[in-house]
Order: sequence, then C-alpha cells, then structure tokens
Amino acid sequence: MTHEHAAGAPAAPRGGARSRARAAALALLIAAGAAAPARAAFPPTALQTLLGTSASPAILRARLDSLAGAVAAKDPAAAGEARYYQGMSYDRAGLLDSAITAYQAALTLRNGREELLGLADARLLRGAPGDPVAVLAALGKALVESGGETVYSQIPIQRRLGWAHVLAGHPDSAAAIFTATRAAPPACPRWR
Repeated sequence: MTHEHAAGAPAAPRGGARSRARAAALALLIAAGAAAPARAAFPPTALQTLLGTSASPAILRARLDSLAGAVAAKDPAAAGEARYYQGMSYDRAGLLDSAITAYQAALTLRNGREELLGLADARLLRGAPGDPVAVLAALGKALVESGGETVYSQIPIQRRLGWAHVLAGHPDSAAAIFTATRAAPPACPRWR
C-alpha cells in the first residue's frame, strides 16, 4: 500500500502512531489551556513579583522597603511580610543588625511565629550583650502563649530557648530543655 503525499511533505503516521500523535497533541492543548485560567485566577502578588524579579539582594531589599512603606497603612500584614523577607535577605547577607531591625518591624506588623523565630535566630547569631536575655524574654512569653498548641509546634521555640540559655550562661537550663526535646522529630523532617 502506498501513501500519496505532496513532494517533500512527511508521510502521515499510520494506525496506532497516528492515534498516539493525536492523543499527545490533545493532551498538550488541554494542559496549555488549563494552565492559563489557573494563572489568571491566582496572579502573583506584588511581593511575589519582587522576590522573583529583583536583580540582586541589595535591590530586592530596597524594593521590599519601598513596598512595606507603601502598604503599611492599608495592609499591615502585607507590609509585615515584606519586612520579614527583607530580614531574611539581610540575614543571608550576614547583615545581622539590619536583619534584626527588619524582623522587629515585621513582628510589630504581623506578630507571627516566623517573624518571632527569625528575630530570635538573628539575635542568637549576632550574640551582642543583651541578645540572649532578649531572646529568653520573647520566646519565654511565646511559649506560655502557645500552651494550647501541640508539643511538636512548641519545639522550635524550646530549642531556641535552650540555645539562648547556653549563650546567657545557664548550661543547666539549656541541658534540661535539650534533654526534654531530644526525642522530638528533627526541625526539618525528611519525607520518604
């Protein structure tokens, strides 16, 4: 059996190959069509755009500062999120004083656990006089307020409290906390 086709044109696929080619083309069209409405339904936020498009960490931090200032009055949670990521960026750059300032602003605006832990981590890393005591006070208060939470959700606070006790010169208190949380799962569980 011969297939006639225009000169230079490839021969059409036969039987099963033709069906598979059509199915693949249809699947591709469906996937492309389904992705567009999903992107339209959840457009990126201004913060997500900044995080994904800034040319350097310094430019990112400046843009986050501008965003936080622009939205603070109308949307304190969004401003707090911008300050949180600004703190993370300073932290990654080793600029701990600036990271602490940004995390403190984020905590004031959003008052969330991640802001509190970021601030505690930056203070513990900086290790300036008074930092361990400030961490002990802030995390001690947070631990009391988290009384209704599960033990596992309190462990990140407890372990940082333990480290703050080490830095504050209270090794016995630190050992008690670390011993009590030793059987807990790691902070970053590995899923298999």
